[in-house]
Amino acid sequence: MNNTGRRMKGVFGVSVVGAVIIAIFTVKIMFEKDTSISYQTFPDNRAEVCGDILDYNGKKIVTVKSTDSKETFIFKDADAYCIFLGWSNGKKEDVHSGLFRKYYKELYDGEKKGATIQLTLDCDLQEYAYKILKKRHTKNASSVVIMDAKTGAIKACTFTPAFNYNTRKWDSEINAEEDSENPLVYKMRVPGSIFKIIDTVGILEAGLENNVVTDEGVLYLNGNDKIKNFAGNAYGKVSLKEAFSYSSNVYFGTMARDYLKKEKLDELAERFLLGKRLELDFGNIQSRYSTTDNVSELCRTAIGQGKVEMNIINAAMLANVAVDGNIMKPYVVKRIYNEKESLKQNNKTGEVYKKVTTKKVAGQLREIMQYTGENLIKRKTGAKTIQAGEKNISIGLKTGTGEINNEKKLNSSWITSFAPADNPQYIIAVNVYGTEETGGELLPDIIDLYKKAFSIKNE
Repeated sequence: MNNTGRRMKGVFGVSVVGAVIIAIFTVKIMFEKDTSISYQTFPDNRAEVCGDILDYNGKKIVTVKSTDSKETFIFKDADAYCIFLGWSNGKKEDVHSGLFRKYYKELYDGEKKGATIQLTLDCDLQEYAYKILKKRHTKNASSVVIMDAKTGAIKACTFTPAFNYNTRKWDSEINAEEDSENPLVYKMRVPGSIFKIIDTVGILEAGLENNVVTDEGVLYLNGNDKIKNFAGNAYGKVSLKEAFSYSSNVYFGTMARDYLKKEKLDELAERFLLGKRLELDFGNIQSRYSTTDNVSELCRTAIGQGKVEMNIINAAMLANVAVDGNIMKPYVVKRIYNEKESLKQNNKTGEVYKKVTTKKVAGQLREIMQYTGENLIKRKTGAKTIQAGEKNISIGLKTGTGEINNEKKLNSSWITSFAPADNPQYIIAVNVYGTEETGGELLPDIIDLYKKAFSIKNE
């Protein structure tokens, strides 16, 4: 564990047996300087009470009240929000995390009560997403993000295990010493086959989508080294569309070795913003990317099993490229205002964060992901589409199963997706870590989340 992790462990006092958090202020001196915590006390000339935090529709997520000269922070559903939004001990204390750190100046900008922060989150969607993770993945660390496909506005982002600021407790005992760390910075996961979205852009740009690879289930590399398809499946002669749908490791390893090579993979990773620390309006996110000319390492990178790690926001940004070739900058702050004036107003149309590829290539990628989604949904449900809101829709997606423990057969399992596939409105990504499930087994989560999202949209 890094120094930050050890300091966080000291502060929260998390134990595997009890998962009990010691009151933060009693050991605050052990923090020294942590990147996700602020130690600055607020000037006396600022508001005495922190401003509230609202969702997109004006529902209160965090209400702050003053009692006996002490601030009380009341979360609507602390388990669903605390990890993503952070928490604070109030103006008279000096520990503030997440949005309470990043916007401490604004939250205390006012005469008696500080400014209100209105977010792009939807309370109903956020809390529903948390309930799905808690119910279905209670024994595993998991995360989900729901993002507006056109603007990058985050409609939900939640995690398990969850920390409840109101009770100072975690919602399960699965968390060990690292679970007090910011999951968007410190909880990077092996992506597995969702990395093949990146390969696919490179293959499409080179006009190699019709190149045929004979997939016999195994690709021999250096010496006795080899990579296999999941469950040892062999798919015969395949080109890009079928290989993507099957998630053929042999195909993507071969294309990386013979055509893409290190230089192209590096350039693609750069365009997809991998291996970078990104500063967003809700905090920083971190990913890792590294490969070499070594054939074994190069091919493993291409199937998301090399020295590549990402978080749930990165996964959503992968799918975002299929909309029109761009990554929209993810954001969660809609506006900030006090009783006198609006301090900040975000552009509702969003901001292009990175132009990754052309609209033509994005359209080809979208068709391939739609084909993959329809095939998976048909295998699981018998139909290619799902009923969401008032109509049947297709989902474009890519699954991923990153192997993290071969002996115990534990995975970092993913789905990243968009819907409706022909005109994406939402992007949804899910990750479950330390599970025996594969990425495809997370499909019920994705389907239920889309049904909820479109039911809210049509209200």
